[in-house]
Amino acid sequence: MKNTIIDKLVIDTSTASSKIYKSKNKDLKIGDIYSSDDIWNINLDFERLSTGIKLADNFNHMFNTTNIRKVELEVNGSGDSGSVDSVVVSEYCDVSEKYVQLHNYYAVGTMKLEEEYNNEGKYRWKMDSSNWADHNEERSFVKTMGEAYNMSPTEFFDAFTDGFKTYTDNSDTLSGNRWIVKNINTSNKTVDMYRTCDKKQPYRNLPWDGSSLYRDNTSNHALLLNHPSVPVANWSGIEEHAYTQLNGGWELNEGSTNTLLYTIIPDESSEDGFYVECDVELNQYVMETQTSTKAHVFKSDTSSKVRKFVKEELKISAYEGKTLDFSLKNDRSKIERLHQYITTINTSNNEAARGPE
Repeated sequence: MKNTIIDKLVIDTSTASSKIYKSKNKDLKIGDIYSSDDIWNINLDFERLSTGIKLADNFNHMFNTTNIRKVELEVNGSGDSGSVDSVVVSEYCDVSEKYVQLHNYYAVGTMKLEEEYNNEGKYRWKMDSSNWADHNEERSFVKTMGEAYNMSPTEFFDAFTDGFKTYTDNSDTLSGNRWIVKNINTSNKTVDMYRTCDKKQPYRNLPWDGSSLYRDNTSNHALLLNHPSVPVANWSGIEEHAYTQLNGGWELNEGSTNTLLYTIIPDESSEDGFYVECDVELNQYVMETQTSTKAHVFKSDTSSKVRKFVKEELKISAYEGKTLDFSLKNDRSKIERLHQYITTINTSNNEAARGPE
């Protein structure tokens, strides 16, 4: 097992684990101290550290440039897959001393020209909107686009702009608010749009930067319209962290409902520091629903502290691409010192004052 702890510093416990596993004596100790279970737990500690550092980094823009102080995700399992199904963001109100939901009044939509599935050479216009009440409107919008065929970029641009003008000139949208074109991609034959709504709109997922093949880029998102200072990559990183907190097989567990609550707590001992507290509730359906909870706390300055310790105490630059091998005595000594240090940090973070309820 290898973990990139910070920057390019890697901790490798795979060789040490393999030596123990292949030994006839399963309780063989490395250096007369460690068993395979010990090494496994140390590896998990380093994995949590790297995950926590990334998580705190993903909340940095949010803490410093927005008033968001809570992000709640509902992640549900399905018959063949699972994903984030609901997102709620909240601010902290000093007057009431409570968290207050930040509502969304944007809907986003995408018009695309695509080849029909299993029908080679046959094309169609397709409109998708984040507002489920827009489905009737989507169909009438598509009708104004005209004939669908394999268009050149110029033909696509002309067809869309003509259809869009016809639609906006001759129809009222369901909410009374017109679509605004955000971006036209003539290469991918897609047009991103948005509009304001008279009624509150839910967030049904998070923006995604397209870094995984299992999900398309969703950079046209209401969260980005409401909070443009938070990069798409940060939202993607938070979603990735959420999935790592769930038990294996959650995505296939029909009926499983999982809630993750990220709370950003200002660090009173620092001008711009903060803690990220992650509370997880797992509800998995077996023959009955089984509920479990867990909580972790990560601090914004953990990365700088670890980087400084590695440089000053271990005499290693975190950027040089160094790998510390647990099976080697000299490297193991450094790993032991680093593990002891991060254990101290984790204890301190988890003893930090919890935010208001």
